[in-house]
Amino acid sequence: MIRRILLFALAALLVLGLAGGGLLYTRTVVDGADLAAPVEHGVEELAGASHRGDDGRSYPRGRDHTELSALLLPVPTAYHPGPDIGEWGNDAEIPGEEATAILKDSVAEMPREFRKEFHDYADGLKLEGVALRSYASRNHSFVAEISITAYGSDQGAADHHDRLSGLAGELDLFREGPTLDDYPDALCYLQPQGEELLRFLDIDPADVDLSEMPEPELDSLWCSVPFGPYHVELEAYGVLPLAKKPITGLLTDQLDHLEAPGTFI
Repeated sequence: MIRRILLFALAALLVLGLAGGGLLYTRTVVDGADLAAPVEHGVEELAGASHRGDDGRSYPRGRDHTELSALLLPVPTAYHPGPDIGEWGNDAEIPGEEATAILKDSVAEMPREFRKEFHDYADGLKLEGVALRSYASRNHSFVAEISITAYGSDQGAADHHDRLSGLAGELDLFREGPTLDDYPDALCYLQPQGEELLRFLDIDPADVDLSEMPEPELDSLWCSVPFGPYHVELEAYGVLPLAKKPITGLLTDQLDHLEAPGTFI
């Protein structure tokens, strides 16, 4: 039962703001989209998303009016605000109670016994809030989405990181991603490819005519990092070959910013 719970926890990180552009592209293709027009799901088409706050004001480097939002990396000069992350826009903060409710809603269709166990698990996370921000490279090669989840303790953040990264390894679907020299606790995985990707999307490869699927044009990278009472997640997606060095550089900048908020230029 606990493995199923953790699987939903891994899926729920997408619900909490990591949009999974590469996975979205593949899902659209296998569901019968126009195979001749993959650019409709590329990062270039996402660059015009709104970066205005709820008050209508523009925040070109990101909002910093709350303690949690100030911990997010301001949009660097080599980037501009990225696409909206789900219903929350591209620069948002979700209160802990709402984030917990979102996690619980993710298993609404599961049997009652499972829902109760998962709800207890979600309550035990003691989420205090989630800050979300997206970044788009100016050359349109990739989009990165960063979330910072605040927990009540260092142990809570570390435990959740261990569970998510442990499950990602256990599933044996993801490709090993790059490492961060300055932050050895960071774990990164690249999205599955081929039949493994279809299985990850809960699609039986036998139901898909693989000969009609185009060669992949996008790739996706997910990273998880515990940082004191915070859990940092990054998902980046972009055209092949994915620009791993700039992406891990962005994550390193985010972690450096957490070391000393307000000093990043």
